[in-house]
Amino acid sequence: LISIHPEASQKIGCGIEFFTSQIDPVWHKTRHFLIIRIDGSQTDFSFHTCIDGTNDRKDVLHALRHAIADQIIHFQLTAFASSIPCHCPYTGQLLSPSSVHVDHRPPNTFLFIATLWMQQQCLDYQDIPLVDNADNQWVRSMCDMAQKNSWRQFHEFSATLRLISPIANLSNVKRES
Repeated sequence: LISIHPEASQKIGCGIEFFTSQIDPVWHKTRHFLIIRIDGSQTDFSFHTCIDGTNDRKDVLHALRHAIADQIIHFQLTAFASSIPCHCPYTGQLLSPSSVHVDHRPPNTFLFIATLWMQQQCLDYQDIPLVDNADNQWVRSMCDMAQKNSWRQFHEFSATLRLISPIANLSNVKRES
């Protein structure tokens, strides 16, 4: 599978000792595949990229999410700072800091806000430069600091965040009528 990755030679490097997986270092919620090379160095890889190739839209959306990660974390920490219990609006499940997702309340979903910002800035996905791929780079970041700051401000102004259970966030349960 790795041999058909668009960056196979970079990922393989001096040779593969073994494959493993690891929880992502930012959100601590999803597993990522790693290559451990013969020389002890390691890199991450996406099996989706191996199969589907690169995807500018997906990379930019990930970079946009990454750019506002501190806003999401701040919202979550603030919500759990009080002693008021938090429940999922769909499942009724009692939420805890270790079993929660932060969601963008419709109609201003993350994709809606990102698309609106890009339209207002007259940008398309290819107009948002990202840092080059590198080993152990879980997500590519935005290069242009003016774009990044503009996006962060727009998101902070436009987003209505809410706590939601992981099962509700990752299923059709939250589909609004």
